[in-house]
Formats: sequence, structure tokens, C-alpha cells
Amino acid sequence: MKYSLKEFRGRFKKHFPELNPNQYLDLLVWQINREVTVDIIKLDNWLHSKYGNYEKRNISMAQALTKFVSQEASDFIGSLFELKQVRKIRKKLTLW
Repeated sequence: MKYSLKEFRGRFKKHFPELNPNQYLDLLVWQINREVTVDIIKLDNWLHSKYGNYEKRNISMAQALTKFVSQEASDFIGSLFELKQVRKIRKKLTLW
């Protein structure tokens, strides 16, 4: 789903109230494409600092978000990447 910057900040703050949404916005993607998405590396680093190395327990990032934060938070983060993946696929298809 495509979010405005205001929507992203509001939803991010709802799911991660202790975090500043501006610090987790992927600025490079925003500056180049005007697409709002999360800096997945920063979010992963935060998850590790708060909940440890969940990968060693065979837990994916999506599963960690569900387990430690909420299903809604996991769905929100996932929705930020679905649109980008669809666009990449469409772009590749138009090259043929």
C-alpha cells in the first residue's frame, strides 16, 4: 500500500510508539522515488537490540515483529514493501 509521509508517520508511531518515525524512514528511496518506506536495516538493528538475534532461533523478521510487537505492526511493515516489489516486477516485464 502506498502511504503519504503523514500516514507513514502516524501508523509507524502507532505500532512503535517509542521510536521516532523520521529516523526509520528510508530517506534515499523517499528522495529518489517519493515513495514512503521504512529503512529495514535500522528496523532490524532495533529489533536485534531489543529482542536479540532472532534469526538464530529460526525466526524471520516478519515473525519477530508479530511475536514481539504485533501482527498489525508486521502487516504494516510488509505493506510498505509489497508495492515496491510489484513495481519492480512490472518494470522488468516491460523491458522484454
